[in-house]
Amino acid sequence: MRRTLFLTPLYASLLLGLAACGGGGGDEPGPAGSVTLPSGARAGAATAGADLNSSNALQVGTSLAKALRGDATGGVTGPAAASRAKALSARQSGARGLPSPLLLARQALYSAGPKLPTQRAQASTATISSLPCPGGGRMTVTTDDMDGNGVLSSGDSVLTNFSACATGPGEPPLNGRFDLSLNAVTVSPTGSALNLDATATFTDFAVQGEGTLSGSVRLWLVTEGLQERFRMSYQNARLTLPTGEVQQLQYDLYGSQTDAQLNLELSGAIGMGNQLYAASSTAVFMAGPDGVMRSGSSQLRDAAGDVLQLQAQTSGRYDLTLTNANGQFLWSSLGLGW
Repeated sequence: MRRTLFLTPLYASLLLGLAACGGGGGDEPGPAGSVTLPSGARAGAATAGADLNSSNALQVGTSLAKALRGDATGGVTGPAAASRAKALSARQSGARGLPSPLLLARQALYSAGPKLPTQRAQASTATISSLPCPGGGRMTVTTDDMDGNGVLSSGDSVLTNFSACATGPGEPPLNGRFDLSLNAVTVSPTGSALNLDATATFTDFAVQGEGTLSGSVRLWLVTEGLQERFRMSYQNARLTLPTGEVQQLQYDLYGSQTDAQLNLELSGAIGMGNQLYAASSTAVFMAGPDGVMRSGSSQLRDAAGDVLQLQAQTSGRYDLTLTNANGQFLWSSLGLGW
């Protein structure tokens, strides 16, 4: 019932595992339980020294594209998850970015859920599972069942440590720690529908060749029949690139998805080094069953009011255009595929 945008082989294989852990089934109704998603755009402001120009527009624009294309990969479970993951992974090229927090949250929940005791246990009992990764390495999943009720529930936590975890032949290894603290969670009997409110924390979480992420993100996911609505809110997270440059993540990604379509918006701020650029969506990004965004636009604004616009084209490629505060053209790069 869910679909992802621009899923890579690295993350597709994780989801194939999720599908095997209970992601299949028929058109199952949404799980019981209430999770309320925040609404509206997140306010973001440019720092005083933020300056968009022809020298940095491509670099900053690539960060925006990766935020949209890389972080929206958390939506695959349920019927046809495996086939969608395979199909989408075959279309991947470039701008991979780090795996989505929603994707990792699903992995953590479906890895931890079956490991909880079947009968009531002592509160705060920790269950530890060491699982092999398909391409080598391991991930260790520690579940803290705070109320000892034997199921994932509010107040529980799931910690996943990745150690040279490769999810397929030739895929870069994952290393580091991903902590998931559950504010509210309900999973349907077959595992194909999920309501979630959680806080995820990355500690030295690295994908070789992509970067290292530290910081936290608040996650919301609501299942409504055949549709999921989601929101990911980064809280002062920092991505250290292989070059040593630091990217600041202070934005929200939000939208809805079904098997047929994904709608996605971004708002808040994205930063390079010590400078932040205000980010907003000007038209909702939309992708079909192939996971490729063919419409939608988002922009970054600097302290002077200059605007860098990212526009998705029907071809599946992207245009970047820089204009000054008066709307005068300064720079562009067209037909980008990353």
